[in-house]
Amino acid sequence: MSRYAGVRLPDGAAVWERSRLEEAVGVLSAVEGVTVLVHDQECATEKRRRRKRGTLEEPKTRILINEAVCEGCGDCGIQSNCLSVHPVQTELGRKTQIHQPSCNVDYRCLDGNCPSFVKVVPGTAPRRRRGASATLEAGDLPEPTLAVPADEFGLRIAGIGGTGVVTVAQTLATAALLDGRFVRGLDQTGLAQKGGPVVSDLRITTTPMDQANKLTVADCDLFLACDILVGAQQHLLTVTDAERTIAVTSTAQVPTGQMVVDTQLAFPDVDVLLSRIDASTRSGLNVSLDAPGIAERLFGTDQVANLLLVGAAYQAGALPLRAESIEAAITLNGVAVETNLQAFRRGRQAVADRAALDEIVGASRRPAGATEAGGSGAGSSPRTGIVLPRDLRAITDLVRAEPGSGARADGRGAGAHARGVSGRGIRASVCRAAGSRPCGGSSAGAGSDCAGRGRGLLVVQAHGLQRRIRGGAAASGPGVPGRPGAAVR
Repeated sequence: MSRYAGVRLPDGAAVWERSRLEEAVGVLSAVEGVTVLVHDQECATEKRRRRKRGTLEEPKTRILINEAVCEGCGDCGIQSNCLSVHPVQTELGRKTQIHQPSCNVDYRCLDGNCPSFVKVVPGTAPRRRRGASATLEAGDLPEPTLAVPADEFGLRIAGIGGTGVVTVAQTLATAALLDGRFVRGLDQTGLAQKGGPVVSDLRITTTPMDQANKLTVADCDLFLACDILVGAQQHLLTVTDAERTIAVTSTAQVPTGQMVVDTQLAFPDVDVLLSRIDASTRSGLNVSLDAPGIAERLFGTDQVANLLLVGAAYQAGALPLRAESIEAAITLNGVAVETNLQAFRRGRQAVADRAALDEIVGASRRPAGATEAGGSGAGSSPRTGIVLPRDLRAITDLVRAEPGSGARADGRGAGAHARGVSGRGIRASVCRAAGSRPCGGSSAGAGSDCAGRGRGLLVVQAHGLQRRIRGGAAASGPGVPGRPGAAVR
């Protein structure tokens, strides 16, 4: 709206906020003759690309959802129509979580006016990640035995918009050219600017080809399912063959648009979806893994998950390309080169030595409120059992701290104080009275003054819950079978 301030428009023209889009359509539809509706707004996905490239400033404030307050009603998803508002299952039932890597940071979810929202301005301290200091070299991994034909190879990549499916296809096409191969490709993106189904086909041959760039029935050697819901759709599986195709599948449960707004709609059983893919492919050679989960634990973002799957496919012998060429193509792309190279190699490690990878990232994520096994034997650390509540874990991640040492936090006021949890440079205490009311009973949390030691001060206030966290940051706060479209995947 601000760009039109002071702009003189012709008679009959008006500038409305985008939330009135449906109203504008209704008004114009009642006008006889030709009408024009211009939606003047930069694509949010393009904005995210520009922020990654450093050509657009990243908004400093991030939005989190305190799951202790969230009732899982889904209204924030309805109001924002945003696919970064993810439903998550907790020990207290369905809650909602903002998926930070895909968030467009337009704050539309706040239109829900919910007391569970928390605004956080992250600190600048470096964020330590498991395995961050361990660089995996290409020479540390064994070369696989090729299990697909090298002279004529067909690949289908099935995923969702905004996750780099087309980029992966172009990277592999470049690698094939570097290997002296001939390549034809087809990207089927449709309306999937963010979150909708995306399918990319590649044909790679050693001699010039006459075939079309789109794969046909039983024409696929590698089926790369970057999203399990998209990959399990039967019309996409028609290109596979039970004696020819190897499938590499991400088991992450990425919700559809309908799951975001419909609290009664659950994600389909992953085993059922995997069995559908296995039935059409060489199940004995197939690979399935939670690529986004592994990527997030290793690199702090799941945006490199698809390259991790490419690494797994290569190590399974399902890619007739040289690893050197794939890594050269990643380097030529010029975006987050070292992170993408490590993601590719970690994907290879997931197949070649899964135990070593699990030792770094953990075999699986612990659910909210779970306790870590062990901690009582000889040589064990007394910190082993410390597990932050999910709402505090999200905040501590953003202020670049990890749970570690510390004692209880004392506090003044009427609230019952939960156990203080601290980390390197961070102190935290949770104040609750009468369920989720703040200390002192004030609806704004003004009656609380939690004590703690450390550098800096972070105050997180969310309409009925107050946090004080030491850490140098500042904050304030008030069964679907497929993905049928862009807005509703």
